[in-house]
Amino acid sequence: MSVITDEVLNSNFPLFDLLYNKTDQREECSQNELIELVENLRKLFTNRSNIHNIQNVLFVLIRIYNLRFGSDEIFDIPFKGTKLSQNKQDENSYDIKFDIRNFPCRLQHILLEYTRLELEK
Repeated sequence: MSVITDEVLNSNFPLFDLLYNKTDQREECSQNELIELVENLRKLFTNRSNIHNIQNVLFVLIRIYNLRFGSDEIFDIPFKGTKLSQNKQDENSYDIKFDIRNFPCRLQHILLEYTRLELEK
């Protein structure tokens, strides 16, 4: 495992830990929960001025989950994400598109809880 991966796995990211502990391992996510997640994301991306920050947090949550419980390859886009285009705000980064159906159930619940917290603000 690389030094970067070790740092991510051993680092303290309180938001991830909070959301992980708030969720449980279930076999499947309900259709209503997936619909709620998509609707919450839609609301967050249309009603907020800090979209870039929310996107970054979502990606960090996805990446930490992947590194802790999935692949230890830090250079792959996790969960079949697709690199879209160069980010307009930062020429060294790219926008990535994910299909939430490719996420493990626990990660879907983590993201759902995060969107709920953001919408409560």
